[in-house]
Amino acid sequence: MSIDSHNERVENFKVKTLLLLASFAFFGCAHIPKDTIQTFTDSDSVLKDQRLKNYSINIRCSIVDLNGKRLWRFQSLFCRFLDDGSFYASGGTEVAKYDRNLNKVWGFNLNMNHHQLVLSPYTSNLLTLDAYEYRQGGQIYRGDHLLIIDPNGKLIKRLDFSDILGQAEKLGYAKKPPIEAVWVSKFTNPPVSVLEHSHVNSFYEMWDSAAGKVSGYVVNCYHQQKIYILDSKAEKLLNVIDMDGRKIHDVQMYNDKLYFYVNSDLKSDKSWLSYLASYDITAKKLEVVYQSGEEAYSGNACSSVQPVADGLFAVLHSNCAPTSQTTPQSKLEIIDVYKKIRYRPKFEKFYQATNAYLFMSESFLKNNNGL
Repeated sequence: MSIDSHNERVENFKVKTLLLLASFAFFGCAHIPKDTIQTFTDSDSVLKDQRLKNYSINIRCSIVDLNGKRLWRFQSLFCRFLDDGSFYASGGTEVAKYDRNLNKVWGFNLNMNHHQLVLSPYTSNLLTLDAYEYRQGGQIYRGDHLLIIDPNGKLIKRLDFSDILGQAEKLGYAKKPPIEAVWVSKFTNPPVSVLEHSHVNSFYEMWDSAAGKVSGYVVNCYHQQKIYILDSKAEKLLNVIDMDGRKIHDVQMYNDKLYFYVNSDLKSDKSWLSYLASYDITAKKLEVVYQSGEEAYSGNACSSVQPVADGLFAVLHSNCAPTSQTTPQSKLEIIDVYKKIRYRPKFEKFYQATNAYLFMSESFLKNNNGL
């Protein structure tokens, strides 16, 4: 399959969701067996894969080539790029569009953007997450707003995730007790201790290629350890998939399966080791797609996965929540799950990068007048 054109790449990402949207049954998840670590060979032959032609890496607001050479950078947390040289950027409290000369076209105020700024390949809308804080009983809590913003900076949808948790409770999915977290925003600086019922870390469209429209949305909540399927208006909860002790990131659909990064599997004998997983909707089966086998490449927080083409993935291992044992770092791997080979671009460690994407950068770099 060729992905030399943008349209072909988009077609490759289209998903069929009728089976998922029609089902309201609980999807059981078996934990990974003991010996699931697969042997992958480090090889730069991945770079010769024609499916990667004209691709670069978008990590934070930098563009680097597949060898790790930095090609372009902008001072912000997240950037997404357009062929005409313009781009979107989020620095935490604002998402904005900039033209090819780095002039701001529009800005949309946020409380605190976190985890993602997704540019839809289907609708060209931006999907992002905006955390907010509120007080209840003398305690500070944080919550999550799910935002859909059109290419002109107009708000299409703002959904409070607490509404989804309320709908889930009516379906029999009890809300887990709040946990303590460290929180910083433009209203709470320096950081303060807060409680949170939710910690949403991914929000993606589900595309019906036959109908040519968005058929639903998939949302992942790290704390509740569940995946939530919403209707096409991002209002009604259609389904809940319980991850049964897994803490996961970056859930999205690709070729009728859910793909996501498992930060930890609390009931596994290798609970400390992260892995890339797929969930087959029809068979109701979870599989380990890739596990590095190295503790140093485990992402204990954040992390992302990108299906690039059939069998080809970009996997970011990220420790974005430093502890006394962990230095914040991000390491990217491009893996071929069929050939069992992987490639690790040798570039500088990006502090607290939450995701990374491969994209065709040639047109953007040609038309943008920035650095």
